[in-house]
Amino acid sequence: MVVFWRGYGILVLFVPLIWMLVAALAPVFMGFHVEGHDAVAAAIYRSFAAGLALATVNLWLVVRWRERVAPGVDQFTFIPMKYWTPVIALFALAAFVASFIPAALTAFDR
Repeated sequence: MVVFWRGYGILVLFVPLIWMLVAALAPVFMGFHVEGHDAVAAAIYRSFAAGLALATVNLWLVVRWRERVAPGVDQFTFIPMKYWTPVIALFALAAFVASFIPAALTAFDR
């Protein structure tokens, strides 16, 4: 897969990945424990939603700063970076909503 970016556009790829990793590993290091398949699935979805929400805020701040410094030079896959922020926010919202769907409806291994 070839990824194209200009300026700080590569942050659209790495910032959400890093925040999702941090949000997924934070409960592990804090000793957070839940019982049951549904609760584990909900915790994972919510941690990813929190990571994507933090990434959205982080990217929004970078976009605001870059629009003042060098407007229009940051792109990821030929799409300006400012348009990726709402897309990542929608993914965060989708992950949060999915955390309320019981895992029994989404798991086929039962």
